[in-house]
Amino acid sequence: QNAPARYMEVQTEQEVEFEILLSNEKQSDNTGLLIAEQYSPAYEINADLEKMTGTMSVYTIYNGYTLAYNALSPLNAEEQIPVGFVVPANGEYTFDLKEHGTYDRVEHIYLIDRETDAMVDLLEEAYSFYTAEKKNNNRFAITVILKSEQSGGDVTTDMGEVDIHSQQPQKFFYDSKLYILRDGKIYSATGHEIQTINQ
Repeated sequence: QNAPARYMEVQTEQEVEFEILLSNEKQSDNTGLLIAEQYSPAYEINADLEKMTGTMSVYTIYNGYTLAYNALSPLNAEEQIPVGFVVPANGEYTFDLKEHGTYDRVEHIYLIDRETDAMVDLLEEAYSFYTAEKKNNNRFAITVILKSEQSGGDVTTDMGEVDIHSQQPQKFFYDSKLYILRDGKIYSATGHEIQTINQ
């Protein structure tokens, strides 16, 4: 599957592009993400690309669209983006990243398995799972966190550096776990609200 025409024509240093691979011993399929400031949640011709599913398919779901290629802003990429799949039979399958891609500006690519409550960074390891279902649009999600241009990373380990009044989402580690502060609320890395901050 080729990247959308707009990506091929106007690729810039500010764009991040990569593909996620779903495979077993016999078959594989992939879906792509394109992240840049100029993209919005709306469907954009020549950037977003709808997926025609077959017996082995993986795709992201955004605003009701089943997408082979999903163009998002960096802020939208930090949301939990549903990842759906169609497989030919029950069994073990693996999520991984395709080797080509622009990963130098990416801090984390978290794959979330809501069924097992597992979360892995696909930049560091592949994720294998067993499914008894041939199709599922609710089990998996992906969250992409880009590196901060100022510091080379935007996850802090110093609680004193967390600004509760900032309008930008902030990631921080506390007790060896990753949390996200957004709009005065704290969420776990899997998206569950932890508590509300009284500003």
